[in-house]
Amino acid sequence: MISFRRLVQLGLIIWFPALVLLLRALGSRLEEGPTTCLVRRTFGVPCPGCGMTRALAALLRGEWQKSLDYHPLAGWTLGLLGIGWALGIGWAAGRTTPSPRWVVGVLLVTLGLLLVVWIVRLLLWGSEIPPGFGHPNPFIRMWSNG
Repeated sequence: MISFRRLVQLGLIIWFPALVLLLRALGSRLEEGPTTCLVRRTFGVPCPGCGMTRALAALLRGEWQKSLDYHPLAGWTLGLLGIGWALGIGWAAGRTTPSPRWVVGVLLVTLGLLLVVWIVRLLLWGSEIPPGFGHPNPFIRMWSNG
């Protein structure tokens, strides 16, 4: 019988590649379907992570601009997921344990970034226009010459 620890270890090894493969396989079909955001569907207001799944799928297809339009933190999120996966494998092998202070710091920075993006999107578009869904990214426009 497989122990619980062994199941956790296998899960840590499999989850990130499985996520990447799933998002790659779904590809542009994610863009055609309705939103899956429970907050948006329930309250009519986009959540701080709205568009992230579509942004990650676009990023994994190499569509950088489309990814930024859906959610500007997709690259940050993919990087954190990859680092978390690597640390998880190290933990499962008994080699590393991430510092709790480091983990809390990264989580606080990430939450802060999500809140800033969410507030800017709400101020620019409100709840009428889904943030990033086919609209030019305001974060890119702020620094572009056009």
